[in-house]
Amino acid sequence: MEKLEDFIRNKQELFNGEEPPAGHLERFDTRLARFRAGRAPVQPIRLWMKIAAGILALITTGLIVFEMATYDSAAQTNFQEATLNLPDDLREVLSYYQKRSDQRLVEMENLAQNCPETARSITMTIRDLAQIENNLNELVVALQENPSDSRVQAALVQNYQARESLLDSYLLQANMENCKTKK
Repeated sequence: MEKLEDFIRNKQELFNGEEPPAGHLERFDTRLARFRAGRAPVQPIRLWMKIAAGILALITTGLIVFEMATYDSAAQTNFQEATLNLPDDLREVLSYYQKRSDQRLVEMENLAQNCPETARSITMTIRDLAQIENNLNELVVALQENPSDSRVQAALVQNYQARESLLDSYLLQANMENCKTKK
């Protein structure tokens, strides 16, 4: 490095006054063009990867929101028919848990829209909710067969409690990860 600096200092007047030899700029442009042709452009690939990741996050969020929006519609009708013959206090308890679960589902939907990085944990939660929903459907069938069975009624309440507990634990985890909804 010192040799280069000494050479430049000793020949400084040549660097400042002389023009490059004829054809130097053309040879430089040719070499530069060959160098650029040999390398693939890096920036456009990175840009496309960012765009693809954004589109993937939007699609995932859209699917999660769609899944959550259509989640209860089919089972709700059967459930309402099955609970017509239940005692009023039990219907009130089930209604209470249903409302609380619906509120948590709305919060979860807001998280999905505002925080796409939670998509993986939301997907796992939806899978667990689907299992709870399958259990609820089985309980509704059992309840339609025998509406006065106290074991089925207790299992129905436990199912709703499990659903609410699952949603609460997900929301707690999401809030611990500092991914809160924008209000």
